Amino acid sequence: IYEREIFYALCDKLGLMVWQDFMFACGEYPEQKWFLRSVEDEATKVVKRLRNHPSVVFWCGNNECEWNFCKENPGKTADDMKGATIFRDLLPSICRQLDGTRPYWRSSPYGKGFPNDESNGNHHQWSVWGEWKDYPEYEKDEARFVSEFGFQAPAHRTTFEKVTVESDRHPQSRVMEHHNKLPQGTEMLFRFQAAHHKLDSTFASFIYKGQLVQAEALKCAIEHWRRRKFRTAGALFWQLNDCWPVSSWSVIDSSLRPKAAYYYAKRFFAPVLVSFKQSAGRLGVCPVCHVWLTNDLLTPIQGSLLLSLRSFHGETLWTREETVRMKANDSRCRMTWRLDSKIPFNRSEHYLLVQFKEEDNSFSENRFFFEEPKHLVLPKPIITTAVTKNGKEGYCVHVSTDTFAKNVELSVEGDVVVFEDNYFDLEAGTTKEVNIRSSVPIADLEKKLQARALDEGKGE
Repeated sequence: IYEREIFYALCDKLGLMVWQDFMFACGEYPEQKWFLRSVEDEATKVVKRLRNHPSVVFWCGNNECEWNFCKENPGKTADDMKGATIFRDLLPSICRQLDGTRPYWRSSPYGKGFPNDESNGNHHQWSVWGEWKDYPEYEKDEARFVSEFGFQAPAHRTTFEKVTVESDRHPQSRVMEHHNKLPQGTEMLFRFQAAHHKLDSTFASFIYKGQLVQAEALKCAIEHWRRRKFRTAGALFWQLNDCWPVSSWSVIDSSLRPKAAYYYAKRFFAPVLVSFKQSAGRLGVCPVCHVWLTNDLLTPIQGSLLLSLRSFHGETLWTREETVRMKANDSRCRMTWRLDSKIPFNRSEHYLLVQFKEEDNSFSENRFFFEEPKHLVLPKPIITTAVTKNGKEGYCVHVSTDTFAKNVELSVEGDVVVFEDNYFDLEAGTTKEVNIRSSVPIADLEKKLQARALDEGKGE
């Protein structure tokens, strides 16, 4: 659709850039004069209406028409497609005559040669997820601009509970399968959970772990493409939100409850990112971990980079600290970790923590786990919470843990509460403050507030 005026006005105000498609997708179109007149009329009105919005930065002829055609018709080019004259001639002419200030792109994806080639133009990455490939495969993708990719996750349990009866609250019930419109969608959710987590039959666990898989998938992809800056110069994930209760690629469900990936996105899209890149180590058993720093700011940065090998019970086995400087708009490897035989290291019980602290006290951190969560020996943490008032409708939740707590989920049953952060890792013996907005009285909030963490190992 072409969005309502308020959408573009808010994007103007907030500085959000809009990639504007014309209304063509996934097919071929007539080239008769009556249809071309209709297209010209529509496109003329749209360009005149939207051209004065600074948020609109890009016109695009269609979504996936050329890619689908060339994929289904080997040996033919995009110009052989019915409707090619619309996207090759008509639309760019209208954009040039009535606007002329923004680039026009024929299709998404599109480039020289095959329309979805990684070597040039923009790219849609759907072999991961869509072709049953797992998300570590993202790190093999070297596209220049990834304008569409994604991974499914269920909506929140409370969202599903409002449209189901108790007997239907199982991932394989007919009703829940109806609430996933992708053929084999439920089977795919199980496939990817099984790769990373222990499976069980509880509805709450299926939703929680399903959201974690989506979050880790998007994190893996974005961190990889950001490390490649500017060889890869952009990534847009599908999708933001939903219009009904469903398992889908969105990061916000239809009740406006953010999934785990929403909070992950705040971290992996932060202007300054510290991340890990793994390469094979001795006998391919223990990896070599490279610590990368990515600076998207237009100014240089300087700070302290601290890398440590830790246990889930809070012991530090090894540490290294360096002062690093980064140019503006730069991404590079700043530190490397290799296994030292003198360190009593256990892949299932230890992890790497990297922290980057800038001179202005801003902070970025990340963790590398040597095993999938299903093989980690995670202790069951004792998580405590305390709520204090913070403004008219604001509160602060103080979250503490005795041992390492992985993917701490804060929730308030039955209410939509806006958390500043969620699904985070918490170091042993530490406290994290999370600001929230809620109209719920503080006494009710304290009663309803719940905290859980992943505990899949022997410590269950």
